[in-house]
Amino acid sequence: MRCLPLAGLPLFMSCLVTEPIQIPEEVNLPPSIMSAPEARAMGTALDQIVVFDEGDGAMEQEFQVVVRDPNADQSLEYQIWVDFNGSLDSLVGSGTIEPTGTMDRSFAFTVRSDKLGPAAACRKVELLVSTEFDFNIDTMLRQPVEALDIAQAVWWVRVIDTGEVDRQAIDLDSCR
Repeated sequence: MRCLPLAGLPLFMSCLVTEPIQIPEEVNLPPSIMSAPEARAMGTALDQIVVFDEGDGAMEQEFQVVVRDPNADQSLEYQIWVDFNGSLDSLVGSGTIEPTGTMDRSFAFTVRSDKLGPAAACRKVELLVSTEFDFNIDTMLRQPVEALDIAQAVWWVRVIDTGEVDRQAIDLDSCR
């Protein structure tokens, strides 16, 4: 950098940048997933076994989370899996979470009852969030393009039917 007097006047100085300015590249930090504040009252906090009662006639189960991403202006992709077994049939939802300009983004999704039933079952519901997923059929689409750029949340859903008392037996040890 060189500073020169402007028009020969010593009172007015200006600086001319003669070297390239190094602008640091933005670091892509991974997102994280937390229970939304209202999730506990809904019975869907991450530390709870969710109870889905087919006898209530509900057509879907709603899950609410907060996705935290330090890269606040970056779009995120999500995937929802139920009982992943290596098959794409386990993928029940996917899409984009748009940036909000803040680190925390409220996000809600639902899983239809036909993906949770029949009653007397324990289902594993997974939410995966990344900047971008690798759409490679060999990895079942679950891998991020950039290693470690992924967040995962897991819920265990106990499916019951209060209308059929005989079908209530379920070993909660299977909900782990």
